[in-house]
Amino acid sequence: MVISVTWVNVPTYRIVIEGHLGGSEMFATSFWIQQATGSVSTDPNAVASDIVARLATNGTGATTIGSRLMAAASNGDGIDRVRAYRYVSGSNTALSAGVASSAAYVGPAVRALPNQCCLVATLQTANAGRSYRGRMYLPAGIATAGSGLMASATIDSVANGLGDLFGSIQNNAGAAQGHVVVWSPTKDATTFVKVVRVDNKLDTQRRRNAKVVASYSKSYAGLG
Repeated sequence: MVISVTWVNVPTYRIVIEGHLGGSEMFATSFWIQQATGSVSTDPNAVASDIVARLATNGTGATTIGSRLMAAASNGDGIDRVRAYRYVSGSNTALSAGVASSAAYVGPAVRALPNQCCLVATLQTANAGRSYRGRMYLPAGIATAGSGLMASATIDSVANGLGDLFGSIQNNAGAAQGHVVVWSPTKDATTFVKVVRVDNKLDTQRRRNAKVVASYSKSYAGLG
């Protein structure tokens, strides 16, 4: 038996940053935005474009937010686009979706790690428990500083870049303005993100192959 749960407190937008790893694989990382009642954008294309514009700003850093998010990526990796999925209370699926192309923001050095290596950004709220923490996986392809750990300066760039992006979304006017939140579908609970934490230990992500059409296949059918 399938039990359908109505999402009453689902945030207004899910934002997905998509990109490539080298020439053959892709990555995607996402977060949620809760917009204030009366200030909800009904145009997901405008929201996606607004996030792209915010990636191109410097925030508190000397380089763009987008480049700092890719500080651990290789120079064969890059951001390709941003997607925005709009949700409304009572719906278990996105009402509409938009997309905007982004500058690539490639990484700083040649690849020294497998494609599945990544850094993890933990999105912490004021509440304790796994339902009140979020995670984002960001590409990690450059050489580590030693003992398999990423350099501290690289971690600073990624954490501050993500913090600047969230701060921009929260404080600066635009189609995507709102609070970055963690949403738990099991509890149907939305909580504001208070802290972004990134450490220097590598993790792994499931990466996706680019869409390649097979040119040959062979089946063995002699098993009776």
